[in-house]
Amino acid sequence: MVVALSVGGGRKLGGEVVLLREAVDKTGDEKGKRVSLNQSLVTTKSPVQYRYPIYYIRNFNAKPYEQRLRTSASSWCDDSSNPGSATCGVARDRRGDVIPYSQGFCCLCGACALSGICNPTSRSVGTCSLTGDTGMASCLRFSDLWYGGYTIGRGVVWYELQVKLSSGNNSTGGGSTGSKEFTMSLGPDKLTATSTEFGASARIGDFVPPEMPLDLSGKMLFIPSEPRGHERVVLGITNGFC
Repeated sequence: MVVALSVGGGRKLGGEVVLLREAVDKTGDEKGKRVSLNQSLVTTKSPVQYRYPIYYIRNFNAKPYEQRLRTSASSWCDDSSNPGSATCGVARDRRGDVIPYSQGFCCLCGACALSGICNPTSRSVGTCSLTGDTGMASCLRFSDLWYGGYTIGRGVVWYELQVKLSSGNNSTGGGSTGSKEFTMSLGPDKLTATSTEFGASARIGDFVPPEMPLDLSGKMLFIPSEPRGHERVVLGITNGFC
């Protein structure tokens, strides 16, 4: 026997029952024994979801900013990548390696400005003198909050379909009464299922394409990750954004 059903998404348990068979057993050897084999089928389908795989790239600071440090003749501005001498210092990654170009840059006063003949040409130094400011260091600084950055893969349709089979043997004229049941779980990743006990099999034939047409591969997902005690990190994925 072949039974074809259309099951809508989000159908609750008991939403559809199909009576498969009622029979009278005429092969029994007990006088007047009448057997009814009632087999029913109940289908349940979860709401349809679109699932996207994500792939971790690296962490991004939530709000990097610039800090300006004034320098003098006794401590000239140094924007080299040397961690020991750079005025701003350097930033390091998780492994402790220096992040390239994290040492900032210097705006220095020229000789004419230091002598007081010319006005300062630096974008951030208001006055220049040998006894006062000789330059300004523009330093890269990071806020406390960091986001994990993920690329987004191609989305796929996901749902779960459950087919519950049950039967009850009701005998008259003597004998016993028994029942049995079995549930088959199917989905886009498992299109078929079988039950040897019932001698039944189920197969999904879905007209919905298995791939989601909306392409998010050109976007990234950012999820709060550090520090662990930050309120946004505690709330987790609800504070993520694309």
